[in-house]
Amino acid sequence: MTLSLSGGETFSLSAATKNERNILSRLQRSHATEQLRQDLWGERTRIEALVANHLRRMSPSACTVQPTNTWFKGQFNICVVVHIQLGDQTLSKMIFRCPMAHKVGEQYTPGSVDEKMRTEVATYAWIEANCPEIPIPCLRGFGFSRSLQFTRRANGTGYDSDPSDSKFERPYMLLDYIGDKGTMLSQTLKKFRDADPDRLQNLLRGISRIMISLASKAQSRIGSLRFSDDGSIELGNRPLFCANTILESEGAPKVVNRTYATEGHFIDDMLRFREESFRAQPNAVNDEEDCRLQMFHMVLLRRMKAHFADRHYQGPFVLQFTDFHASNIFVDDEWNIVSLIDLEFVCALPPSMLSAPYWLTVDAMDEISDRIDAYGRLHQLFTSTLRRYQQRLRHEHNVDLALAVESAWETYAYWFYGCFTSINCMPCCVEDHLYKKFRFEPSPDEELRYARILSSRWSSDPDAFVKQKLCDKAKYNDDLALLFDREQDAKGGKVLA
Repeated sequence: MTLSLSGGETFSLSAATKNERNILSRLQRSHATEQLRQDLWGERTRIEALVANHLRRMSPSACTVQPTNTWFKGQFNICVVVHIQLGDQTLSKMIFRCPMAHKVGEQYTPGSVDEKMRTEVATYAWIEANCPEIPIPCLRGFGFSRSLQFTRRANGTGYDSDPSDSKFERPYMLLDYIGDKGTMLSQTLKKFRDADPDRLQNLLRGISRIMISLASKAQSRIGSLRFSDDGSIELGNRPLFCANTILESEGAPKVVNRTYATEGHFIDDMLRFREESFRAQPNAVNDEEDCRLQMFHMVLLRRMKAHFADRHYQGPFVLQFTDFHASNIFVDDEWNIVSLIDLEFVCALPPSMLSAPYWLTVDAMDEISDRIDAYGRLHQLFTSTLRRYQQRLRHEHNVDLALAVESAWETYAYWFYGCFTSINCMPCCVEDHLYKKFRFEPSPDEELRYARILSSRWSSDPDAFVKQKLCDKAKYNDDLALLFDREQDAKGGKVLA
């Protein structure tokens, strides 16, 4: 028997048990996505009224929610397709996008959905006002919980409170449909990234321009933008990372919970978040050796951080994408960028955390090791492109972004930051790269010997911690087997998660 996640992955019990992600947590939320889809379909009349209200009091009869098989689903949101019609003629399409609460940790920390929404709409509004050269869909309106709604001003500058009587109390965004302007880069990425240098250069130019434009204004703190009820926008939210959000949705505690004036305090909390996430994840270890090796890695990172992070750096910080992947980029046939979507994880961070997207060479960050020379050449090409456009575009600080990217790569800070910005690449970053920085090249047996010794620095009672993690894993396996048995009895086949 196999169980399926909503993203299309299927798991046997054996595969789910071996998977390093918390599959049990995802399966236990098995029907939440489908339930939200059904609920939204049941509220389609309210959605049509809301869309009409945001489109300057258009008649709701002109707005038609399309069948659910035309909707889109991403990692965090369901996108309802709405047609705007005049008689039998479709004038335009709109996307009514609703976050999936269980994907952002709402079940553990109430308010997480509104936090995500407030940071994303703030980013849309900030880019519209400050970076008109960055192509994004027009945000027509949005709403938070408790029916708090806003509509784009007629002059296109900002958003006004615009309550309706629709009684729709879910957070949402209303966006222009941009699918007819281009195609998702992910659809042609593997075909052309190694085979067409002209397309690649067009893409690098577009990415460079966007990164430079987004980073053009100095930010005084590390954090994310936040939209307030009075319509103002400020850098007042904790830095909202994609990887952290995923881990929090699986039970990791919310450790990174404020803005930061210095890089040192930020890195301290990012490392502490990974340690607490490791403590909280029930299937984090396979056996005692694996547990001690992971403890060893985090003990090393505590010692290494002074080599890579400037503890006293107080800015300027710059806005960056932390979820800049190929499915969020729309391009034309020649890979010129025509639009970006999903701006939910933009943060003001140290300039040294900027980098070339790994997916320009490989499918996952932990695959770079096998193609390190190819990625190194790509990174150099990206840096030179960034430097060229940095000289042409205006910015309000004296930070050399290209130099920051280049320096992070050459000093191995790229791999240090990668331990915190990815979900599960810490072992690869430490073992394949950070070891080399310190000329540490142990054999597997030597590495385990070091791990047994230095894992004692993990906590005041490391042996008790190891014992607890092994107990957690055993219970996780039992709970997973019980879930499979229960689903088999109830369904006799597949379920959606």
